[in-house]
Amino acid sequence: MEKDFNWPGWELEKNTYGKDFDLKARERMIEGSQMVSSLVNKYKEKLGKNILEIGPFFNPLITPEKFPEKNIFYWENDNHVLKWIAKKYKNSMPIYCDLNKIEGNSLLKLKLETQKEFKRFEEKEEKFDSVVISHVFNY
Repeated sequence: MEKDFNWPGWELEKNTYGKDFDLKARERMIEGSQMVSSLVNKYKEKLGKNILEIGPFFNPLITPEKFPEKNIFYWENDNHVLKWIAKKYKNSMPIYCDLNKIEGNSLLKLKLETQKEFKRFEEKEEKFDSVVISHVFNY
């Protein structure tokens, strides 16, 4: 199966990130997430209603198509990805999260943004039933 690794804002021919995001690194990211995907599928019925995926990049494992009737949140630190997710998955909640520094002011901002999105879903309790960490194996 042919995969498109030429992602918006992360074009291969203009790769300014070096080996961290060259073709081999992108392949490792996807391969690693596919390992997690099999576990997500195995426990799909037990994930609950409010699901958070951290680091979905351009290949989220938790999507509205695969998980209808679920509240899906994404924490991601790349604005190109956030815009892409918001456009592709209209009923999801993409939230900026500096995945390299979750502390102090960045943690407070993340908490406030997440609380705001819970209110959009009209949830009484602000808690995740499941958290999936996906495209971080490259690091």
